[in-house]
Amino acid sequence: MPASGSLAANGRARGSVRFEGRELLADGNAAAVRGRGIGFVFQDASGSLTPHRRIGVQLAEVAMAAHGLTHEAAAAEARRMLDSVHLPDAGRRLSQYPHELSGGMRQRVALALALVARPRLLFAG
Repeated sequence: MPASGSLAANGRARGSVRFEGRELLADGNAAAVRGRGIGFVFQDASGSLTPHRRIGVQLAEVAMAAHGLTHEAAAAEARRMLDSVHLPDAGRRLSQYPHELSGGMRQRVALALALVARPRLLFAG
């Protein structure tokens, strides 16, 4: 998607992509709306997760950055997000690493990671 800032270096985007009145194809504009504005869930969940960091840490970090939460509030939000995507045994999953989860579980964690910032628009591919 060119408007997401993920266009290949040799790619070219033409036309107009607007989100909330902002032209996204202009240099730097796409990056400004990622996160709380636009979120992404990629089919390969492994690309969204940092392999050497626990699931709960990754979710809490996004919650703190996006909403200014304390560590404790962010940890609670991380648990709530895993519950919202129906990840079985969500509390235990917070302390696990991505490689300890099945592919389907990693996909749910990737979805929770995108949703924890509460984006107004979510792309799934």
